Amino acid sequence: MSDKTPFAGLNKVGTYLDEDLPRLNENADILDAQLKQAHDERQQEAQARTEALQAETTARSQALSSLARDLNTEKQARIQTDEELAALLQAEVSARTAGDTALAEGAASALAEHDANADAHDALVQRITVGSLSPVIGICLVETGGGSGLWFNVDAQGQPVSPGRSYFDYHPVYAGLKRVLVDGQIMVEVPQFWVKTFTAASGPFAGKQCRVLSPGQADGFKPFPAFMKDGQPLERVYIGAYQGTNEGGSPVKIGSRPGKSPIVRFHRRLCFGLQS
Repeated sequence: MSDKTPFAGLNKVGTYLDEDLPRLNENADILDAQLKQAHDERQQEAQARTEALQAETTARSQALSSLARDLNTEKQARIQTDEELAALLQAEVSARTAGDTALAEGAASALAEHDANADAHDALVQRITVGSLSPVIGICLVETGGGSGLWFNVDAQGQPVSPGRSYFDYHPVYAGLKRVLVDGQIMVEVPQFWVKTFTAASGPFAGKQCRVLSPGQADGFKPFPAFMKDGQPLERVYIGAYQGTNEGGSPVKIGSRPGKSPIVRFHRRLCFGLQS
């Protein structure tokens, strides 16, 4: 039979297929192996991500639980402190009402001793906890928008820092906040501090506005405006520890006492002691 017959071309195609089929099968096997390997790698990667997510979730849950316990402990401690101060205040008020000066002075002395013991304890723990950390601390507006924006703690140079909770608990300014008895009212004493506003020159917050405070006078720092009166600096200021109460008088005298209902309706100018 001549090669020019119609079947000759088909025979050649068949021969080519017979020769190429093993190579095609081999390539198919290689492709299958590569696909399986890629599938296995993705499965392993997905498993690793799942395990990492579970670990992160567990860690965050433990951190939140720890924070909740710490907050509850602090809350109980503050409640106990409030009760002690309220009892001391009530003792002094009762004594003064009864006209017993000696008893009133004894109650005031007990309150002063309470504050002194608290100060001594805070000073001791501050030396142990804060150590040599810089007391200059502040905030930086990292991003605007979303209400109040996004803020981050920074040091004196505007570099980001993440101080622990104990840093603020025993910082000279924050730890210096204490409740005191002033003219029969429970007030919060705020120690003097200095502030400085500047633009971070370097670091991740370069070009951002920062504001830091210092418990002592330093270069470029000015007293916070609340500590200035008639051009003279004040060592401390006092703010009410409780919502304002009606202490009577005309204009109305605003008080700060436990166990009394706060004022909810009054003429605005009376709040500042002005004539209506």
